[in-house]
Order: sequence, then C-alpha cells, then structure tokens
Amino acid sequence: MIYLDNNATTRIGPRVLEIMMPFLTDNFANAASTHVFGVGANEAVKTARQQMADLIGAEVHEIVFTSGATEAINLAIKGVAE
Repeated sequence: MIYLDNNATTRIGPRVLEIMMPFLTDNFANAASTHVFGVGANEAVKTARQQMADLIGAEVHEIVFTSGATEAINLAIKGVAE
C-alpha cells in the first residue's frame, strides 16, 4: 500500500520515537503541574525548546509548542495581525 496523506498524519521518525518513548510510556505528566512528575516533564519541554532555538538560531522565548495545526495557524494569524 502507498500512503499519500501525510498532511493528516505522518509516521514518527525512528530517532524521534526513541527519544519520546519514555514520555509516552513511563514518564508522562502535565508539564504545567507542580508535582515531581510535572516538574520533570517541564524540564524536558525546556530542553526541547532550547534545542529547537539552537537549531534554527532563535531565542528560547520565540519557540512556542502547540497541540496541533489549527492552534499553530491561529497563533500565526494573530501574530501577523498584531
């Protein structure tokens, strides 16, 4: 079968899956929570944000993670409008 709808969903790359597995199985928590698990998740998000900023030459505060395309598009439109 040839799958041509990668706009809807895309297979996770092997390296990404390897890095994400702990957060998808054992170390899942709300990064906004103040308990020990949430603090750990928050640290992981901070690390990812720093890595992305370094990768594209941005400032850390310029990196915003969204939950999906609709949220990202709305954020971009609001940013341009302002």
